[in-house]
Amino acid sequence: THAYQTGKMLMSIEDVLLKEKPELTLVYGDTNSTLAGALAASKLHIKLGHVEAGLRSFDKSMPEEINRILADHCSDLLFCPTKASVSNLKKEGITRGVYATGDVMVDILLRIKEIAEKSSVLQALGLKSRQYLVATIHRASNTDNKENLKNIVDALCQIDQTIVFPVHPRTEGSLKRYGLYDKLKGNSNIKLIKPVGYIEFVKLMNHAQKIVTDSGGSANRCIHFKGTLHYTS
Repeated sequence: THAYQTGKMLMSIEDVLLKEKPELTLVYGDTNSTLAGALAASKLHIKLGHVEAGLRSFDKSMPEEINRILADHCSDLLFCPTKASVSNLKKEGITRGVYATGDVMVDILLRIKEIAEKSSVLQALGLKSRQYLVATIHRASNTDNKENLKNIVDALCQIDQTIVFPVHPRTEGSLKRYGLYDKLKGNSNIKLIKPVGYIEFVKLMNHAQKIVTDSGGSANRCIHFKGTLHYTS
C-alpha cells in the first residue's frame, strides 16, 4: 500500500540522513519516495529542495497530487519547471525560495536523444519508423478500475495498426486479474513487451507515429517528439 511503502522509505531515508548529516536534501518529482524524503528531511530540520515543484493536477484523488503538495509545503527551495508552477505556489502562499528553472526532464531528453538513436530496439522488435504506436498504461485510476482498464483495452484492440505496449508489472497483474490480458495477447496488432530501459524507450517514442499514454512524464516528453500524443487520464 502507499502508506506501507512510504513508511518504510521514511524510516530508511531517516537512517541515511542521520548518518550522512547533509546540509541540503534534494527530492525530485511526486512519487512516494519524494514524500518520504521530504518528510524525513523536514523532521530532522535539514534544508530541503524540491525539483519539479509547483505542478498541480488539481485532482486530490491522485496519490501524486498529495505527494507534490506536501513536498512543496515542506521545502525551503522550490525549483519550478514552468511559469504556471510558480503561479500555483504563489496562490498557495509560497513565494520565498521559489526559482523558475525550466524542466530538467527535457534537459535530460535533449541530451540523450542522439545517444538513443544508436539503439537497435526497432530492429529487435521488427518495427519501422512512423509505422507503429507506443502505448503505456500504469496510472492507478486505470489499472485498479476494471471498467476503465477494459475500455482502454477495447480501444487499443480496435486500432488497425501495430502497437508496442511495454507492460508495467502492476498493469500486467491487473490485466490478468480482470481477464483482459489474453485479449491483448491474442491481438496480432499488439506487441506486449517487458518494460524497456530509458534509452530504448526514447528511441521507441521518437519514431512512433502516435503515443497513447496515461503518464504525465511521457506526455511531457512527447512535445519534443514527432509523433502525435493521445493522453488518457
